[in-house]
Amino acid sequence: PSSKLAAAAQELLQAAGAEVSSDAQKKISADLVSFKESADAKLNTVNQSIITSRTHADDKINTIDQRLYSLEQKVVLQTQEITKQTKLQNLSFALQNAKLNSFEYHVHAHNSYCRKDSSDLAQDIIFSFRQGYGHFLPNGCLNDCYGYDK
Repeated sequence: PSSKLAAAAQELLQAAGAEVSSDAQKKISADLVSFKESADAKLNTVNQSIITSRTHADDKINTIDQRLYSLEQKVVLQTQEITKQTKLQNLSFALQNAKLNSFEYHVHAHNSYCRKDSSDLAQDIIFSFRQGYGHFLPNGCLNDCYGYDK
């Protein structure tokens, strides 16, 4: 059925084309050219609008990316600062409580032993840590002058 319809439509077009005058054909041709130019112009306008929208969207995405990166850097800095402050607070707490559970120890120097209090050593170590340095233990440290714990 649809092939018969298509064939009938084709025959009608051929018959109409044969009866259309030359002037009418020129007018139809000019109208088709005008329609094509109008459609092309509208298509170009739509394409320009799409390009402009895409550029605008890309600009916004870039701005958002830059803001996110900046925010990420600020969060990293804040995290580092919080970590530093936490370490300093812990060292301050340790410094305040250095005398708790302190003990005496001996340092071997010049063929004799010197008595020392562990809280003094702990405070020296903590002060070094607060300044960002390490601290060596004194050579010859013993819990007692015989070299073993009682």
